[in-house]
Amino acid sequence: MPQIPGVPFLTASDELLIAAAFGDYDAARAAWDAWQRDNSLDDVDPAAFAVLPGVSRNLDRLEIAHEHSAKLRGIYRYAWSHGQTTFRDLALVHQALADAGVQALAHRGVPVALRYLGDVAAVRSDQVDLLVAGDDLDQATRVLTGLGWSALGAIPSVAIRSAFAAHVFERAGRRRVVVHWRSFPLGTAKRDEVALIERAVTTQVQGIQLSVPDATDQLLLACAYFRSLAEVERVSWALETCAILRGTGDTLDERAFAERARAAGVLRECVAALDAIATATSARGLSVPVFSVAEAAVPGARREVRAPVRATGIRRALFAIGAGLRRYSAVCRSDGVTRTPWGYARFTVAFYRYEWGASGLRGLAMAGARRFLDGDDQPVVSRTL
Repeated sequence: MPQIPGVPFLTASDELLIAAAFGDYDAARAAWDAWQRDNSLDDVDPAAFAVLPGVSRNLDRLEIAHEHSAKLRGIYRYAWSHGQTTFRDLALVHQALADAGVQALAHRGVPVALRYLGDVAAVRSDQVDLLVAGDDLDQATRVLTGLGWSALGAIPSVAIRSAFAAHVFERAGRRRVVVHWRSFPLGTAKRDEVALIERAVTTQVQGIQLSVPDATDQLLLACAYFRSLAEVERVSWALETCAILRGTGDTLDERAFAERARAAGVLRECVAALDAIATATSARGLSVPVFSVAEAAVPGARREVRAPVRATGIRRALFAIGAGLRRYSAVCRSDGVTRTPWGYARFTVAFYRYEWGASGLRGLAMAGARRFLDGDDQPVVSRTL
């Protein structure tokens, strides 16, 4: 599979782990034997380590004997304990938000592992991810603060909240809680977290009632963040996505999925994500019902490759201004707001005062130049494949 800059992709070793964690007897046995020949359990990168509990679970379920079974079971037991702690905090926060009248969706990590894999240890998760409507963020913050969690930094003001997607809360001895108020990455054509919350379904997990996205939205969320995942999340993301696809099976309405992806502006992400899963699973003989979004509703879908451009002096300052304009334009597209010079000026002042403690053009230049120097939000030249 060709690597696209900024897109986490699955290596041959990753594909073997997915097959070992998700395959039937023959596929799992062949994949695990092949993985052991070139890898050692004593030297596993974090991305691969996150799915080893799933590998242990599947090999034990299929009664596949191997020399590292004791070590894998130890990893599984640790992951199970870790997952129970995460679930405990999820249940506590979710119930407290519900009691305060805030509907929150649990949509990543432990909820997916429990709902589609039936095991809290199947995919390791170090945090609780919840989606709330933007209007409920302040109330959610008060609830979390009352429970002992503290926000990392100031919560973005209402004037610039659309420019951000989530905020992190931490508490000593507990899992971090990430509260999302934007359902899809910044820059999508439409903000529809309210609609997504309204489509939510209630499910009982380990005796706890949780609000979770419906099957179509669950897959859509997984695909939408495909390009923005950290490298360390690549294998667990693939395992979760395979589980959702297999769990939904024939019940998933492919056309409805494509229409929601188009409405949310994440069509390209969905095409790239499902292409990656199809490539990985077909190469290892896995039975996962992957469908083509492009064939369903996106003929001729293309991928964009972003190549950085070097610049110095005045061009760097212009790039800084361009970075601010792109962010403002993305916010306007997402919120359906008309772009105006006055709106941009107000947004710039509020945003850079919040992020850098400096407002106006000075803050814009500081932030944009810093982002460029750090390699974040660099100017790009685009071409399509």
